[in-house]
Amino acid sequence: MIVSAALDHDIRIKSSLLVRLQSPTSEVHMWLRGTVAVNLLSVFLGTSPVSAQDASQPLKEYAIDANGMDLSNGRFTLPGPRLEIGNDDSGLSHATIGSPNHNGATVSYVDNYSNSIWTAPGPSWGDPGGPIFATVSIDGVTRMFLVGYWTDHTSTQSFYSSPYQGDGPEKLTCPTGITSGTGTCTLTTADGGSVVYDLSYHYLSPPNYVVRAQRGVATQINRADGEIVRINYTGRMINYAEWQKKTVWSSLGWMLKYSYTGSGDLNGIYSYNLSQTYCDPEALSCAGSPTYPYLTVAVSGSTRTFLRNNIPVYQYSYVSAYQATRSDPLWDTVSYEGVGFADGNTGLRTDFSIKRGNSEWIYSRYYWNEYPPYYREIVLEWDITDPKNGKRHVNVNRDSQVTSIRDELLRKTIFRREAVYSTASPRPKYILPLLIPYVISPEGSEASGKIEYKYHLGRVSEIKNISKISSDPALLTKLTYGCVSALCASKPTEITNPANKSTKYDYYSTHGLLEKETGPADANGVTPQKRYYYDQLYPKILNASGALVNADPVWKLVRVSECAAATSENPASCVGTAAEIVTTYAYNNNNLLRTAETIASGNGSTSATTTSAYDAVGNLIAVDGPRTDVDDRTYTTYDLLRRPVFEIGADPDGAGGNPRSIVKHNYDSVGREFLTEFGIGTATDGSDFAVRRFTRMSFDPATGVVVKKEEGQP
Repeated sequence: MIVSAALDHDIRIKSSLLVRLQSPTSEVHMWLRGTVAVNLLSVFLGTSPVSAQDASQPLKEYAIDANGMDLSNGRFTLPGPRLEIGNDDSGLSHATIGSPNHNGATVSYVDNYSNSIWTAPGPSWGDPGGPIFATVSIDGVTRMFLVGYWTDHTSTQSFYSSPYQGDGPEKLTCPTGITSGTGTCTLTTADGGSVVYDLSYHYLSPPNYVVRAQRGVATQINRADGEIVRINYTGRMINYAEWQKKTVWSSLGWMLKYSYTGSGDLNGIYSYNLSQTYCDPEALSCAGSPTYPYLTVAVSGSTRTFLRNNIPVYQYSYVSAYQATRSDPLWDTVSYEGVGFADGNTGLRTDFSIKRGNSEWIYSRYYWNEYPPYYREIVLEWDITDPKNGKRHVNVNRDSQVTSIRDELLRKTIFRREAVYSTASPRPKYILPLLIPYVISPEGSEASGKIEYKYHLGRVSEIKNISKISSDPALLTKLTYGCVSALCASKPTEITNPANKSTKYDYYSTHGLLEKETGPADANGVTPQKRYYYDQLYPKILNASGALVNADPVWKLVRVSECAAATSENPASCVGTAAEIVTTYAYNNNNLLRTAETIASGNGSTSATTTSAYDAVGNLIAVDGPRTDVDDRTYTTYDLLRRPVFEIGADPDGAGGNPRSIVKHNYDSVGREFLTEFGIGTATDGSDFAVRRFTRMSFDPATGVVVKKEEGQP
């Protein structure tokens, strides 16, 4: 998810925790990915005015469950380890996802930068007038656009003129036909950014080359705040599945460099801080610091082991499309095997087994079709038996969307959908991707116990929570859109909560970022307001001569103003007085990492500043608090996996002789923290640490569950 520059780092952390801990209906938790949970939670919990804007995006469900089983096709996903450099505010993050390729013979790894544009037919492919869809991917999210239709029963296609409108507010602009193999397509994203797809990177995928084809790959991602992520390719394709990426690099000064074996298998990804190290994006390799995070792959037969900075972190063994094992993390081994087949393509039932430690789940799949997802009306039915013999029934359509869940207690959750029809001729009623009009919770019905959604131009306009108790009023949240600029057209200008209280949002016309957030009036008629200010800053990167030069400018939040007290006539009447609360932010010149936060009164009578320092990887290594009468700096050291090792407290008495409080974290060979030590020292790197007490964990070797916790003294 791309977040606004006005969204504070602590709010991001809270949102990610909410995604992991809660969902609007507990029965769908394991089926929902982060985008859905953030959309719902931000509206109903109101954790942040900026995060609440994510509710304007269409909801999506994906059919990958907690065990890694992809219920849309019965295949076992093999997500690889992450590689990150920088942090949430400035950095790059690589996440791999593995799945069998089209012939089921090998694993083709793609990642969050494997963004492409495909064309494929709709439900009645080959029929005259049948639709042709373009599917684009960006940051792991896909969107579909109706781009043309079939003119006969074989392979002749006709394409409409762009821009194409999809199921959401995004637009896709391409050369007419998309099939020329030249030029670019541009996706305008809902947050005001864009993605450029180079159509020279195209291919026809056998065996269905007539109907399914990759038309291009993303070469540039333009974030709404001005950051540009560029992707360079080697020009080589592997297994008709993926163009080899050479480099992913950000204008904020971060880079990922990909390395391959002679046969084309991925064998390494290396990260760089371009403000510290020069690396040519077109080079196949660069000299870097051994402390930068990097990922390598060791192959032994059918087993691949991934190592981060030479430390094993993940492993999988892949025998076939129906037999694989993964360990992620290394102590959590999950094995997958097809254990019963009626007919691999069209049989009524196929059984799969997934084992984690001593526990086993059996997945029975019904009514399955092997071919690509052209038949969107086909629903897969699953019976899933858990280790305690509990049974769950799940229906999934061919868009990887969950349509219903019946749990172990026979409670049912239903996802009803409405078709979004195209207005293009000659067939005006072919279905684009489906949006969710309502979710019926367990023990609910068509009339009650459900969450209902309404959309306008692909944006959520209403969310109604209807209680199972008929006498309870429905809770209605409304979203209004009034920004005419493409930079903010998909962002709500007003959100009205179930209490009929409205919060209004204004955006800058230059970049579409949040300008004002005005809340509902209080009992005295005063409307609280926050005002956001941005500057265009230039990160520095090294050129080939070793000189620091300006990269592309990025808009950064530099000031937030709000009133502790204001008049009912003017929510900004406090500006320049002691009643104004002004928060300002400063950034370093290299990667634009936030280095200072100052909270002051509008007239300058009070002020408190907290500063931060980072290492070359982007780890937060020191924080100097707001006190000026004492040394309140704290320090953190990290290992090569970016895990904290020493957490060193502030000096308790300045020039006195009392030492700092220190916590040391110790990890075992598979990455678990098994020993936490508490002690003292005076050095800010932990070199003179003296332990005083400890907590030690012992784990079950089969399950990884803590079986013993010891506390003691050395």
